Amino acid sequence: MVIVEHSYVLPDGKASPRQLGIWYDELVPGLTKLSSVIREGGAVAVIQINHAGGRADPKASGTKPIAPSATLVPSGYEVPR
Repeated sequence: MVIVEHSYVLPDGKASPRQLGIWYDELVPGLTKLSSVIREGGAVAVIQINHAGGRADPKASGTKPIAPSATLVPSGYEVPR
């Protein structure tokens, strides 16, 4: 089993600039290619999904972080909305 990195499910939940995304239909061909290569190697692919919430990087996401409360979280960049 190959566990593919944590992948953001919405643009405002992006944790880092080069993080893998799984939120948009146009990403499906690349993800399909990735899973095919993994399968050809004899393994199965599993992808972790996440939303960085209050730890989202505003430079990577292009927006202010979003979280359940407007409190700066440890390792956060700014107070989330």
